[in-house]
Amino acid sequence: LITLTSFRFAKLKFSDFSSTSIHSSQFGGAQLDEARFRRAIIDKTSFAAIPVEDIEEPYAGQHSVMAVTSLTNADFRQAVVADSDFSRTRMTFANFDDSLLARSSFRGAEMAGATFRNTVLFDVDFTGADVRIIDFDGAIVFNSDFLDKLAGSAKPETFIRDRFELRQISLEELLQHGIAIGQVGVRISEEDISTETIFRVVRVKPFE
Repeated sequence: LITLTSFRFAKLKFSDFSSTSIHSSQFGGAQLDEARFRRAIIDKTSFAAIPVEDIEEPYAGQHSVMAVTSLTNADFRQAVVADSDFSRTRMTFANFDDSLLARSSFRGAEMAGATFRNTVLFDVDFTGADVRIIDFDGAIVFNSDFLDKLAGSAKPETFIRDRFELRQISLEELLQHGIAIGQVGVRISEEDISTETIFRVVRVKPFE
C-alpha cells in the first residue's frame, strides 16, 4: 500500500508498481517510461504535469515551462483507476487494456498510440488530448454520444470518428468484464449505471 506519498520528479523508468494499491499520491514531473502498474488500484492520485508556479524547492527555478510527467509505454493493464488525474502527461503508447477507469482526466495529454481495448470508461475526460491512432476497440462506455463527444473535445484532427461504432450491450456483458465491477462498487454505484446506456466500442476500420 502506497498512500499520501510524493514521487514528484522521481526517476522511475522501468519501475514496477504491479498489484499495488496507490492512494492520494503525487507523480507530477516523474519519469515513468516503461513503468508497470498492472492490476494496480490507483485512487485519488495525480500524474498531472506541474505548472511552473507550483514547482517547489529544490526544483523551483529549474523549469521555464511546466514539468511534464513522462509515461511513454507505461503499462496499466487490468488496473483500477479512480478519481485520478493524467492531465498534460506524455503517455504515448501507454496501455490501459482490460482496465477500469472512473472519474479520471486525460485533459491535454499526449497519448498517441495508447490502447484502451476492453477497458471500462466511466466519466473519463479526454478534452484537448492527442488521441491519434488510439485503439478503443472493445471498450465499454456509458454514453450514447461518447464517440461524438470525443471527436468534438479531443485535440482537433486527432480522432477519426468513423473508425469506431457503438453497440449496445447488456448489464450481464458488463459484469463479465475481467475486473469484477462489484469489487469497485464504491467507485461506480448501481445507481450510476442504466441498462439502457451501456455500450461497447467496436473498431470497424483499420488504422492506416
